[in-house]
Amino acid sequence: MCTLHFRDDQRGPYPLTLRHMSRWDYWHHIDYHRKLPRGERVLEYTEIVQDHGWCLRRTGMTREQWLTVYTRSCAEGFLGRVSAAPGVWVVIVWRTPRDARRHVVCSIELPWRTHRSDAERTKP
Repeated sequence: MCTLHFRDDQRGPYPLTLRHMSRWDYWHHIDYHRKLPRGERVLEYTEIVQDHGWCLRRTGMTREQWLTVYTRSCAEGFLGRVSAAPGVWVVIVWRTPRDARRHVVCSIELPWRTHRSDAERTKP
Protein backbone atom coordinates (compact mmCIF):
# COMPACT_ATOMS: atom_id res chain seq x y z
CA MET A 1 0.00 0.00 0.00
CA CYS A 2 1.30 3.38 -1.00
CA THR A 3 1.42 5.99 1.73
CA LEU A 4 1.65 9.74 1.38
CA HIS A 5 3.33 11.73 4.13
CA PHE A 6 2.57 15.37 4.88
CA ARG A 7 4.64 17.63 7.11
CA ASP A 8 3.12 20.43 9.11
CA ASP A 9 5.88 23.06 9.28
CA GLN A 10 3.92 25.72 11.14
CA ARG A 11 6.00 27.63 13.60
CA GLY A 12 4.08 28.20 16.77
CA PRO A 13 2.98 26.59 20.00
CA TYR A 14 2.50 23.18 18.36
CA PRO A 15 5.37 20.78 17.72
CA LEU A 16 6.25 19.57 14.25
CA THR A 17 3.91 16.73 13.36
CA LEU A 18 3.98 14.10 10.68
CA ARG A 19 0.56 13.05 9.46
CA HIS A 20 0.05 9.94 7.41
CA MET A 21 -2.67 9.56 4.81
CA SER A 22 -3.43 6.45 2.81
CA ARG A 23 -3.67 6.61 -0.96
CA TRP A 24 -7.16 7.51 -2.20
CA ASP A 25 -8.95 4.36 -3.27
CA TYR A 26 -12.66 5.00 -3.86
CA TRP A 27 -13.31 2.78 -6.87
CA HIS A 28 -16.91 1.77 -7.48
CA HIS A 29 -18.69 -0.20 -10.19
CA ILE A 30 -22.25 0.87 -10.92
CA ASP A 31 -24.39 -1.72 -12.71
CA TYR A 32 -27.48 -0.53 -14.56
CA HIS A 33 -30.05 -3.28 -15.10
CA ARG A 34 -33.17 -2.58 -17.16
CA LYS A 35 -36.17 -4.25 -15.55
CA LEU A 36 -38.34 -6.23 -17.96
CA PRO A 37 -42.13 -6.66 -17.64
CA ARG A 38 -41.91 -10.09 -15.98
CA GLY A 39 -39.46 -8.88 -13.36
CA GLU A 40 -36.35 -10.12 -15.15
CA ARG A 41 -33.34 -7.83 -15.34
CA VAL A 42 -30.94 -7.19 -18.19
CA LEU A 43 -27.53 -5.66 -17.47
CA GLU A 44 -27.27 -2.80 -19.96
CA TYR A 45 -24.38 -0.70 -18.63
CA THR A 46 -21.55 -0.79 -16.12
CA GLU A 47 -19.90 2.44 -15.07
CA ILE A 48 -16.54 2.42 -13.26
CA VAL A 49 -15.92 5.51 -11.15
CA GLN A 50 -13.41 6.84 -8.63
CA ASP A 51 -15.85 8.61 -6.32
CA HIS A 52 -15.96 8.95 -2.53
CA GLY A 53 -19.56 10.24 -2.35
CA TRP A 54 -20.81 6.89 -1.03
CA CYS A 55 -18.30 7.10 1.83
CA LEU A 56 -19.64 10.44 3.09
CA ARG A 57 -22.55 11.21 5.38
CA ARG A 58 -25.04 14.05 5.24
CA THR A 59 -26.29 15.77 8.36
CA GLY A 60 -29.97 15.10 8.98
CA MET A 61 -30.04 11.89 6.93
CA THR A 62 -29.51 8.27 7.81
CA ARG A 63 -26.77 6.44 5.93
CA GLU A 64 -29.40 4.60 3.88
CA GLN A 65 -31.16 7.85 2.94
CA TRP A 66 -27.88 9.43 1.84
CA LEU A 67 -26.87 6.39 -0.22
CA THR A 68 -30.26 6.43 -1.96
CA VAL A 69 -30.14 10.17 -2.71
CA TYR A 70 -26.54 10.04 -3.95
CA THR A 71 -27.05 6.92 -6.06
CA ARG A 72 -30.22 8.36 -7.62
CA SER A 73 -28.37 11.57 -8.53
CA CYS A 74 -25.45 9.70 -10.10
CA ALA A 75 -27.76 7.31 -11.97
CA GLU A 76 -29.94 10.11 -13.38
CA GLY A 77 -26.82 11.84 -14.69
CA PHE A 78 -25.47 8.67 -16.29
CA LEU A 79 -28.77 7.50 -17.82
CA GLY A 80 -29.24 10.97 -19.31
CA ARG A 81 -25.73 10.99 -20.82
CA VAL A 82 -26.21 7.60 -22.50
CA SER A 83 -29.80 8.37 -23.60
CA ALA A 84 -31.05 5.26 -21.84
CA ALA A 85 -34.39 3.72 -22.75
CA PRO A 86 -37.35 4.66 -20.56
CA GLY A 87 -38.53 2.18 -17.95
CA VAL A 88 -37.58 0.95 -14.52
CA TRP A 89 -33.87 0.52 -13.85
CA VAL A 90 -32.23 -1.36 -11.01
CA VAL A 91 -28.99 0.39 -10.07
CA ILE A 92 -26.45 -1.53 -7.98
CA VAL A 93 -23.35 0.17 -6.56
CA TRP A 94 -20.37 -2.04 -5.75
CA ARG A 95 -17.37 -0.87 -3.71
CA THR A 96 -14.26 -2.28 -5.38
CA PRO A 97 -11.17 -1.50 -3.29
CA ARG A 98 -7.87 -2.68 -4.74
CA ASP A 99 -6.85 -4.77 -1.76
CA ALA A 100 -10.20 -6.28 -0.71
CA ARG A 101 -13.19 -8.13 -2.11
CA ARG A 102 -15.92 -6.11 -3.75
CA HIS A 103 -19.19 -5.68 -1.90
CA VAL A 104 -22.58 -4.09 -2.52
CA VAL A 105 -22.93 -0.55 -1.16
CA CYS A 106 -26.57 -0.12 -2.13
CA SER A 107 -29.18 -0.89 -4.72
CA ILE A 108 -32.17 1.17 -5.86
CA GLU A 109 -35.02 0.97 -8.36
CA LEU A 110 -35.27 4.06 -10.51
CA PRO A 111 -38.21 4.86 -12.79
CA TRP A 112 -36.65 6.56 -15.82
CA ARG A 113 -38.14 8.66 -18.59
CA THR A 114 -35.89 9.98 -21.30
CA HIS A 115 -35.40 13.71 -21.21
CA ARG A 116 -36.24 15.65 -24.32
CA SER A 117 -33.47 17.75 -25.79
CA ASP A 118 -33.63 21.55 -25.65
CA ALA A 119 -34.43 21.63 -29.38
CA GLU A 120 -37.48 19.39 -28.88
CA ARG A 121 -38.72 21.54 -25.98
CA THR A 122 -38.81 24.67 -28.14
CA LYS A 123 -40.84 23.10 -30.96
CA PRO A 124 -44.44 24.42 -31.14
